[in-house]
Amino acid sequence: MNGTTVKGTPKDVFSYLGWLLTLYIGLTSFVWLLFEYIERALPEATDYFSLSSMRWLVAELVVLFPIFMVISWSLRKDISQNPEKLNTRVRKWFLFLTLFVVSGIFVGNLVYLLYNFLDGELGTRYVLKSLTVLFISVGVFLYYLWDLKGLWVNSQKPKIIACLVSVVVLTGVGFGFYTVGTPWQQRSRNLDRTRVTDLQALERAVFDYHRQNSSLPKELTDLKGSFAYTPMPADPETKEPYEYRVVDQNSFELCATFKTKPVSDYSRYPVLDSKWNYEPGRKCFSSKVEQVPNTDRK
Repeated sequence: MNGTTVKGTPKDVFSYLGWLLTLYIGLTSFVWLLFEYIERALPEATDYFSLSSMRWLVAELVVLFPIFMVISWSLRKDISQNPEKLNTRVRKWFLFLTLFVVSGIFVGNLVYLLYNFLDGELGTRYVLKSLTVLFISVGVFLYYLWDLKGLWVNSQKPKIIACLVSVVVLTGVGFGFYTVGTPWQQRSRNLDRTRVTDLQALERAVFDYHRQNSSLPKELTDLKGSFAYTPMPADPETKEPYEYRVVDQNSFELCATFKTKPVSDYSRYPVLDSKWNYEPGRKCFSSKVEQVPNTDRK
C-alpha cells in the first residue's frame, strides 16, 4: 500500500516501543519454554533441569503476552480509524527493525542449536528444536512483512491469527503451571525443604554434642549452645519444636510433619540423599552417632 510517509506522535513512538519490547521478550521466552518441554519429554543423561528457569519463563509470558495483545489491538484500531497512520515513519522503522531483530534472534538460536549438534546432541529432540525455531521465525517474519506492506488492512485474518496464537500460548503457559505447580503447592514444597534443612542442622548439633559429652542430649533444649547466634530450628509453619527421641545410647530420631513429596529443583537445591526422602505426613529420620575411642588415657 503506497502513500506519503508521515510523522508519528510521541504516543505512537512509545506505543510501538512497548509493542516491540513485549514482542521480543515474550517471543524469546515462549521459544525457550518450548525447548524446556521438548527436553523434559525426551530427557538425556547429561540434562540439568531447573524448575526455577521454567517459573521465570511462565511468569514473563503471563505478564508480557496480555500487554502485547492489548498494545497490538490498540495500534490496529488506531490505524483503522486513521488510515494515514499506516504510513507513519515510526511504524515503518519499528516494523523494519522487527524483521531485522527477529531474524537475528532466531539465527542466534540456530547457532546455539548447531553448537549443541557439534557437541553431540543428536536425535529427535534436536530435530524438534530446529523445527520449532524454523516455524516460529518464518511465521513471525512473514506476518510482519505482510503487515508492513499493508496486506492486513480491513482484513479479519489478524483476528483469527491472534486467536490461534492466544490458544497456543495459553496452552504452553497452562502446561507450565501444571509442571511447576501452583503458588500454594510451591510454598508447601519450600516449607518442606526448610524442614529437611532444619533437621539436618539438628542432626549435626546432636553429633557435636555427643562428641563433646560422650552422650546424647536428653532433649533438644540441651542443644541451645550450638545455636547461640541463631534461633533454635522449629517448624517454619507451626513454629512448634521438632520431635526428638533417644532410641538407645548411640541412636536417635528426628521427626517432622510434611505436606508434599520431594521435587528436585537443581538450580536451587541439591538432590536429597535417600535418607532424607519423605512423604506427606509425619516422618521420622533415624541417625546413629559414631563411637569415638577415648585417646586421653595415659
